[in-house]
This record gives sequence, structure tokens and C-alpha cells, in this order.
Amino acid sequence: MMTQSAGPGYVLRSGQSFQEPVDRLFDFFCSPANLERITPGWLNFRILPPSPTDVTQGTRIAYRIRLYGVPMNWLTEITAWQPPGRFVDTQVAGPYKRWVHEHVLKVENGLTVMEDTVRFLSAGPSLLLPTIHRMFVNPRVQAIFNFRQQCLRELFRCHTMSPVTIERETKGLVSN
Repeated sequence: MMTQSAGPGYVLRSGQSFQEPVDRLFDFFCSPANLERITPGWLNFRILPPSPTDVTQGTRIAYRIRLYGVPMNWLTEITAWQPPGRFVDTQVAGPYKRWVHEHVLKVENGLTVMEDTVRFLSAGPSLLLPTIHRMFVNPRVQAIFNFRQQCLRELFRCHTMSPVTIERETKGLVSN
């Protein structure tokens, strides 16, 4: 489903392949407690109670992060749920104007391939957004996903990793 967004934003892409069963990796990402394990400490990431024990479509998860010393609440909802191959978490409230994170897991050549695509846009004055993203937002988001890749590499039998990239979107459409 395509929905009109708040205008063009940014797209992060990240990928890794593992010598692990797809079910094992999907189960890892289905546990909100594992988010804390793969998020850098400098974010002071904490899941707020009540933490869901079962994740499915419609599940909402509340977090608190601290960025540049400023505490921020963040609420996401699982807007697509297709075990064991795909799920999408979408920000309902938080620091971004838009945050849609699609997780895809698939088996290729005997390996589990994990692909992350995040479509995001910060809040703020539109004239300043390109500068805000270039100087502050994009480097931090990229650092978070680089950290995440390293954690997953240590936790699972990682076969390959692709670089984390961020590009400017050309259209204001988001795929759900």
C-alpha cells in the first residue's frame, strides 16, 4: 500500500547474510528486549512498561531514548506482520516526522539474508532539514545501524555484511 507522506525524506538500507535458520533470526527480532541489546549505549534506549511479550500486527512498543542529552519518548506500531519473512514498525509518535522500518528475512543459497529499509524524515523547518539531516540525523542513524550490524555479527554466524547507506528519497511516497 502506498500512502502520501510529509514529502521526500531519506532511505537507509542495510543488509547482512547469516548461516542461521530464518526462524531463529525472526524470533530474535520479535523480542522487544533484544532491541536494547543491539542499540548503542549512547542512546540510553529503554523500553517503557508494559513491554509486550508477544509481537504481532498492531502491537505498540513505547521506548525512551536520550539524544544529545535530550530525553525523547518514541512509540512504534507493528504495521505489517508476515512471519518469518517480513515485518514493519512505524513510528506513531516520536522524534521523527516519519519513520517506517521494514525488516525482510529470506533464504538465498542456503543463507538467511536480512535486509532493512528505513524511510525517515526529521521534524523541523523544511528549509533547514537538508542541513539538519546531513550534519546530525543521518550520521547518527547510520551509526546506530552500523552498531547493530556489528552486534548481530557477534551474536550470529554472519556470512556477509553490506555497507549501511542513506540516500535522499526522490518522491514523498512510503510503501507499507
